[in-house]
Amino acid sequence: MSEVADLERAVDGASAAVAAGAAGVAGAVARVSRTGAAALAVYRRFEASPLARRPRDGDVADRTRMARHDVRAAAQGVLAQLELITLAWMSWDATTRDAMLGELEAASADLEQRVGDLLGG
Repeated sequence: MSEVADLERAVDGASAAVAAGAAGVAGAVARVSRTGAAALAVYRRFEASPLARRPRDGDVADRTRMARHDVRAAAQGVLAQLELITLAWMSWDATTRDAMLGELEAASADLEQRVGDLLGG
């Protein structure tokens, strides 16, 4: 499964979990959907770029190697937050839910920043 497909699946799962247990958390579903859509859009932009391609085995490492790694690590951070929300949303109180949504938004912003740094803007 591709990294984009993993993110899509995680956004769907987190959105469903939040929708099922959103009582008392106004706008939580919208926050997950908006943040997930933003992360997907920026990661798709990265994946469409020639800079996203990994060098073939035996090629000399290029100057964007660490930047690609940082983008993929940031995408994994978003994925982890989404999966955690999917798994534990129902067991959290309102304060924890809000904190986790904030962490998801921060992870998504980090991904956007890293893609912007690599792709220029």
